[in-house]
Amino acid sequence: MINLSASELSPHEQYKLLSGSIIPRPIAWITTQNTAGLINLAPFSFTTGISNQLPLLSVAILRERQAPKDTAANLLARHEAVVHMVSTDLTKAMNQTAARLAPDQSELTLIDLPLIPSTEIQVPGLQA
Repeated sequence: MINLSASELSPHEQYKLLSGSIIPRPIAWITTQNTAGLINLAPFSFTTGISNQLPLLSVAILRERQAPKDTAANLLARHEAVVHMVSTDLTKAMNQTAARLAPDQSELTLIDLPLIPSTEIQVPGLQA
């Protein structure tokens, strides 16, 4: 048995330990929209279901340089998102959208997947 102390691990090492230990690990690929209409698409590797009563999903969205990531800012501003679960055939495209882009740039320009309108919210989903 190996004993590790969180206080002795860097944030990067803590992430690698958790993300490498939970297998298989579902990844939520989330589309959101900012108030100017720009679509954001980002993957999140700490995702799990927490209730079937609404249903509820938990997604850990960390901060980038002490500021909310675009997904979090868009969710707080618009209260809408589409959550996609990443299948093996979409792994390459999903990894491309993990790129750090400026808030006025969309990750959709990095991949070749079209959007489809949602039926009950304004944020579109991916046609995969």
